[in-house]
Amino acid sequence: MNKFTFKPFAFLFSAAMCLGISACGDDNKDNDEPVDPTAIKAIEMEYTTDITPDYLTYYDITVTHGADSNDGITSDIYTDGWVYSQSFDKGIVELPKNLFCKIIATPKNPVPEHDDATVYRFGSSSTAIVTGVRNDNSTTLFTSPLPNEHSISIPGNKLTEFLNRGERIIMNFSTDLKY
Repeated sequence: MNKFTFKPFAFLFSAAMCLGISACGDDNKDNDEPVDPTAIKAIEMEYTTDITPDYLTYYDITVTHGADSNDGITSDIYTDGWVYSQSFDKGIVELPKNLFCKIIATPKNPVPEHDDATVYRFGSSSTAIVTGVRNDNSTTLFTSPLPNEHSISIPGNKLTEFLNRGERIIMNFSTDLKY
């Protein structure tokens, strides 16, 4: 009668199990850096301004905004409420080191008709909010959300003299971001 031994099969089974278990090791390579949950992964910004109707009547309003050393994007504002929002995602673009927004009011030429007996109000309220989003999705505020407000009332008989002073800066925001 042939004697069947299990020793060679047991040895092969043991060897296969050892190779199988060692193949299921950690996939994290030694040179992979762990993700810091507090590191900034995105920047969200929002610029707003509310302008009185007299500003829109007697001034051309221009806004220039951008990031880092570029010249920015320039456009005109035609309504009393203006909002611009943008996000920078580290997975798509490099996060900016500097953000800026400047809103300038330039007197219209020729000066639109006005009434010497009327009092004209030139006022604005502007905000620049820059928020960092961390890897754990918590947020950190880089700028104060408090508005920059100003208002001045000008009698109609002094309006031309007031406009002849030239442009007025409604917002001049710039911030350096440190990550």
